[in-house]
Amino acid sequence: MAVSLDGLFRGLTARGIESTVLARQGLSGRGESVAATYAPGQVREAVREAAIVHLHGWFGGLALQAAGQARGTGTPYVISPLGGLCHGPYVDRRGIRHRLRMFLRENKLLSGASAIASMNTRERDGLIAEDVTVDPVDLPYGVDFENYVRSSEPGDGTDPPTAYDRTLLILAPIHPIEGFVPFLKAFAEIGADFDRWGLVAGGPDTGDCRATLEAAIRRKGGSDRARFVGADTIESQRKLLGGAHVLVCPSLHYRAAVSIMQAVALGVVAVASDRVAPDGLAGVLDVCAPTRYDFRDTLRIALGRTDDERAEMARKAREVARELYDWSVLCDRYVQLYRSFL
Repeated sequence: MAVSLDGLFRGLTARGIESTVLARQGLSGRGESVAATYAPGQVREAVREAAIVHLHGWFGGLALQAAGQARGTGTPYVISPLGGLCHGPYVDRRGIRHRLRMFLRENKLLSGASAIASMNTRERDGLIAEDVTVDPVDLPYGVDFENYVRSSEPGDGTDPPTAYDRTLLILAPIHPIEGFVPFLKAFAEIGADFDRWGLVAGGPDTGDCRATLEAAIRRKGGSDRARFVGADTIESQRKLLGGAHVLVCPSLHYRAAVSIMQAVALGVVAVASDRVAPDGLAGVLDVCAPTRYDFRDTLRIALGRTDDERAEMARKAREVARELYDWSVLCDRYVQLYRSFL
């Protein structure tokens, strides 16, 4: 996520809006323009000094604390929940703990927000289904397309797994919410016609998820066809994308489509679950429901294209996406929203 936010902050600075960033942990993969710091006493001071507060994510105490401070001081605040306000896999908003939090505090914070932003149409529908008190506004995330230029230099460490000459890449944290389990099952079932394809999963590990997935792959005899690598910096992500033929984003829940934007910007075709697929790219992305069987059928279509067909699809996708999701264009929507509250 920090990969995307870095471009937003640079764009805001160029338009005369300075950003102070608070985060519980350092933003891995960030550029120099993002100086992430956080200590409990900083929130009150930072909110007091801010003209507007934008919360990227609605998970944990930091978002609630910042929203509470902003509401108390009358500072306009925008919530981009990143799926945190919608019930779904691994996001339980219907249990007793969440209902109690809603009753005691969260409803007041949501109703006091200047705006609640959705990343795509599916999340917007999810927010409406949850009866969020503020009508959602559409505010997606993008990337700086100029930062993604395919290198012609060989030997960057992005070779596919042994014995495979086509690479399918997942670029996401290693966590079940990202859809690894149904996708891996689908990948194992696509058939012998696609035996030349190997899988690379790049992203930070969360808990023991990577070890669990690797053990399951070994039990199924697929260790030579899949490998996991770390990729928590922009440079490492660019290298993996430079060696990929197809990017897959199989998330089970609403997430920022950062890896899709990175792939499209670098000229790599993408397969995405409908939870994360950016709006406006119909016909230049392969999109499906986040189920094992939908992944399997969609993969057969995506991997069955010739190299020339994928290249043409990637060219069109980059052309369309750059007009919608390059920060040089998209940042103006953020500025317009912010200034409407000042």
